[in-house]
Amino acid sequence: MAIDRGHDQRMESQRDVYGAGRDLYVNVGAANGGSVPRSSPSHTYDRSRPLFIQYLNPEVLACYGLNCRGVQSERVLKDSLRITRLAVLLTDANLVFPASYIFEVPCFSVFLHEISPLVVSGSVSCVAPVMDLEAYRDIKAEEYRHDRVNPYVLKMDMAAERDVTWQPRLGSSTADIATLWHSAFEENGEFTGLVESVSARWAGRRGEIEETLHSVPQRLEGQAAVGRFVQKVIPVGLTARETTRINMLLSRAYLLSYLRDLRANMLVDFLHSDLSCGISETRGDSTFSLLSARRFDLALQWIGIHTYVHGAASWQHLVSLRSMPEFGELTLALYAQNSPVSLRSAVIRIRRITELEDAMNLIQAQRNVGTVVSQLC
Repeated sequence: MAIDRGHDQRMESQRDVYGAGRDLYVNVGAANGGSVPRSSPSHTYDRSRPLFIQYLNPEVLACYGLNCRGVQSERVLKDSLRITRLAVLLTDANLVFPASYIFEVPCFSVFLHEISPLVVSGSVSCVAPVMDLEAYRDIKAEEYRHDRVNPYVLKMDMAAERDVTWQPRLGSSTADIATLWHSAFEENGEFTGLVESVSARWAGRRGEIEETLHSVPQRLEGQAAVGRFVQKVIPVGLTARETTRINMLLSRAYLLSYLRDLRANMLVDFLHSDLSCGISETRGDSTFSLLSARRFDLALQWIGIHTYVHGAASWQHLVSLRSMPEFGELTLALYAQNSPVSLRSAVIRIRRITELEDAMNLIQAQRNVGTVVSQLC
């Protein structure tokens, strides 16, 4: 499947950068209930950490009304390839994804084919508790045993997937999800009001209802902790609002489990959806960082390399660009202090003298990056 990025990229690159800046700060502030950015100043962006790919996860996408299957699959694939161009630039380590994508995401083999230069160079890692994909399939088939269409019982050619670097996963998402689920029922927890809401349609004593909801992870009996399975072990139908709260918590716990276990960063705050599932960086937890994609895209426009990054640049060129010490300095200025003020000021100082021309090739992109970084305070 060929991915045509040209027209959309040319149109997007023509947006006024100052208008884009206004949109970015207005929208990010509104999304977080005010002008305070999502990240906490206590967090430090570290380029040596891997970047976790959550933007192809079926359950995360579903929380935002997106589906990696059916008519939306081509859109999800196109968006994912575009995001991956940003992801490559924001880490000096690997892009990492859970092995479940190989079986659960229909377009994933096409995705791997499109980024094959990254796969061949070892810049992409598959995370799983076991190296053998057949053994992994057997483990997961049991977890999805009651699924109407079990994605782990279908035979498929995984020759290309076996070329991806394997990274062991020692932690357990199931245990981490159960921990967050139980804590959600504590006083002022994330499920505050849920028991009361469900009780209105459930004939039984409050204590019995609360215990039934609290014990959902145990009552799954080894099934995957995903929304559709959780709903089946709750003896009453859930409203749309209740379903959303539960699905969001499950996906948030899943993502946190991977981010903390792998000490990985994650891109969020995209033009089409946030895809953070409500994760926020809290003081005292420095195991991961959340990176705004909109902020990065805006910075690329400021320095005149947005069109190149999303168009002519090959995967190898993007790796070469990120390998510049100056490029690392640029992204640190953008994220480490939780504000692009120093980068914006550097661009303004340059524009008092000359305009940064849009880069058409790697050499021009490197020159623009070097020029901007030389003006950083």
